Amino acid sequence: MSQDHYMRDTEIDASEAIRVSNELLARLVYFHRDKTPPELAEAIEKSVARQRAAEEEKKRRAEEKKAGKKKLLPKVDLRQVKATYHDPQTLNRVVDRLIADVCFEHRVSRSELFSKTREQRIVDVRYVIYYQMLVKTNWSMTRIGKKIGGRDHSTVSHGVQKYCRMNNLPFPRGVK
Repeated sequence: MSQDHYMRDTEIDASEAIRVSNELLARLVYFHRDKTPPELAEAIEKSVARQRAAEEEKKRRAEEKKAGKKKLLPKVDLRQVKATYHDPQTLNRVVDRLIADVCFEHRVSRSELFSKTREQRIVDVRYVIYYQMLVKTNWSMTRIGKKIGGRDHSTVSHGVQKYCRMNNLPFPRGVK
């Protein structure tokens, strides 16, 4: 067997080498924690955490790419009970919970959701929230728009229409 063949079998990419070395350093620090300077231990832990976060992000992006560019947003189960609460505080809590759940599911922060950005992934999340709020509450589109970053009722109507078209759903009340 030639030396070139041996080298090809043992090749690993740089990110894998960094990950392995970080894991080994973390183990050494753990087993020799009484002899390791705290600054070094902290730096190694941060490096390992950054590497893990980068790997998770890489996996997430690969899964999104696999799913295709034009993916359908999750459908809302219309069999769920419509939130018709008479107490405004309870309804506000339900709406806040709905926003938090959708933001968590799509990995979008509340500040991104309420910002002026037109980034497609954030706009799609807004469409989901517009639709769910319109279906689950008795709020007007004006009120929904004000709740989601001070937007106009026509923005909410457009978002609901796009969401319905993307998911082959009938338009809910007030949307033409």
